[in-house]
Amino acid sequence: MKIKNALRRNENLIMQAGIALLIIAFMHNYWPMALLLGIAYALLIIDTKANIIHSERLLGVNGSDGNIIEGNDKLCLLSRSNNGYTAIAASSINGSGNGKLDRDSMESIISKTEFPFRFMASVERVNLKNFMEKLQTQKRIKEIQLSRLDKSSHKSAMVEARLRAEISHLSAEIEDFVSGGTPVNVHYYVIVSEYGDNAYAAQNSAKMAIKQVSSLFDSVLGSTSKVLKASEIIRAIH
Repeated sequence: MKIKNALRRNENLIMQAGIALLIIAFMHNYWPMALLLGIAYALLIIDTKANIIHSERLLGVNGSDGNIIEGNDKLCLLSRSNNGYTAIAASSINGSGNGKLDRDSMESIISKTEFPFRFMASVERVNLKNFMEKLQTQKRIKEIQLSRLDKSSHKSAMVEARLRAEISHLSAEIEDFVSGGTPVNVHYYVIVSEYGDNAYAAQNSAKMAIKQVSSLFDSVLGSTSKVLKASEIIRAIH
């Protein structure tokens, strides 16, 4: 929307400037200049109109010529076309569950869901310095907790075993980092797109779809999904 509004503001400025120059040219009887200005003005308007149309198509959802507009529901992106509305909803999937994301688990989810969906993985490189500092800080905290552990507690043995396992895991991550591994963050997203004759129906259908699909991912993978806000969806899919 911001892109389209900016282009329309540019179009208005071009129109005002072009009209002013044409008036000046006619007032001073500069007919050749007026003709050239008129041609240049027409070309500028055509080019600006083309940019506006192109931006609208880029902002459309699923290849439609509609525009992403602000709906009443903050959990959906909404696109209007000639025949109705398309709403997009999405959720992030926390992959820390016990399940394994493979072909069998994905086929299990697909066989149970009533709604079509897209599954997307986004990979980003981690800031190496911050990543190393974070690992070292976490390890130091665990070591301090271990040194201050009350051995008289009946749960001390279990807590000690957990802390030692976590310290060992962090040490292995630090060693991998030092040996030249490239740390990355992988984000998983589920995206649904639902059509409706009106905005309300499209958004409700999209919210219902994303809740069902996300619940299936959580039940199969043991993950924890989070339904994204409209602003988060834009960042996730672009």
